[in-house]
Amino acid sequence: YETANSLDEAEDHYRNALRLNSNRGNSMNNLARFLIKNDRGMDEGMDLLNKALKQSPDNSIFLWTKGLGYYKQGNYQEALNLLQQVKNDMSEIQPELDKDIQNVKDAINRQF
Repeated sequence: YETANSLDEAEDHYRNALRLNSNRGNSMNNLARFLIKNDRGMDEGMDLLNKALKQSPDNSIFLWTKGLGYYKQGNYQEALNLLQQVKNDMSEIQPELDKDIQNVKDAINRQF
């Protein structure tokens, strides 16, 4: 649904998954990432993400989502630090993560 640009339906599915798995960090992260990336609820997304991180504080995927949240909030240096930490912690190459890091660097450069 998300890739088909049916964001309302995608959000419904993410919310239903969370209802079925309310204590699962992955479900919290998936909804949080969706909300953050699509500007559909930054505060709710970051709250969900913080709950997921309480369960798994070293989860690189959750930390990546938090870095995206910082970026969307305009906290570019925090975003860059966190995303670079995630990159260092991940063993496999993540082109999307590299793109997110570059977007943050570009945002920092636009400030000056």
